[in-house]
Amino acid sequence: MDFIASTLDNYANLIVGLCLAVVIFVYFRNNPLRHGSWFMLRRFINWFPLGMTYSFLYMGRYNLNVSKNALGSLMTNQQFGTIFAIGTFVYGFSFLLNGPLVDKIGGNAA
Repeated sequence: MDFIASTLDNYANLIVGLCLAVVIFVYFRNNPLRHGSWFMLRRFINWFPLGMTYSFLYMGRYNLNVSKNALGSLMTNQQFGTIFAIGTFVYGFSFLLNGPLVDKIGGNAA
């Protein structure tokens, strides 16, 4: 029964992802501003890495407790604390570094 439930969850996630991809495709295909391909490529190159970094940061941050429960006895509390502390430090340091850096050099250059 658990296998069926997890399979249905996987299909539901796949359907949501495909719907999102279709919406994004339709938006860019019917963009009323009609930007050129060079501009769209440049915008993708600028924003895609930023969006992926942001999403990976949040996925790691919010799924850490879930992974602790899923791993069970494979990870001790001390190991979990070390991972959590390093993740919190990287998360805080990235905001302390990125905010002033973007303010200094400007949004377009960043």
